[in-house]
Amino acid sequence: MQPKDLHDFEDVAQNYDLYPDVMYKNEDKPNGFPDFYLDFAKAYGQEGVIDIACGTGAVLLYLAQHGIRADGTDLSEAMCRVADRKAKQMGFDLNIFPADMTTFRSERKYSCAIIARSGFMHLPTPALQRAALLKIRGNRKRSTTRSPTIRLRRSCAATGSLRRRMKTETLRRKGSAR
Repeated sequence: MQPKDLHDFEDVAQNYDLYPDVMYKNEDKPNGFPDFYLDFAKAYGQEGVIDIACGTGAVLLYLAQHGIRADGTDLSEAMCRVADRKAKQMGFDLNIFPADMTTFRSERKYSCAIIARSGFMHLPTPALQRAALLKIRGNRKRSTTRSPTIRLRRSCAATGSLRRRMKTETLRRKGSAR
């Protein structure tokens, strides 16, 4: 019998949205990450966005609130149910489905894939990481309008910009707390 992990427990999904408040109770909460993914989706997701390891939908729903049509997938069926329920409560009918990022296949093709927060770290071996990246590549819509090298450079530049914004915000809050 396969050992259970956190994805097997309904209560984890039901309480998942509470974790950031607990995790950052005594530390600075990172700000700006939803806007980073929104900017990324706007730049590269014109032909479809997939939020892989979407959990309970924090990024997916933020994108939907800002007019981005995106699909979401997560290994945990319970997480998908919570994300879907939240989407419906907000008036969105999104395509949210359970799938393993190393094996998933979608009828729809995407020009932008997002694995927010720590989703990729759940793949502990290089073989699993490679399998996921190849599967994501296989589910992407071929685009002739942008060079992958340019996309990577812009993505890296955006990541640096996000880090600078987060650091500035953290310093600003620390300065105002004194």
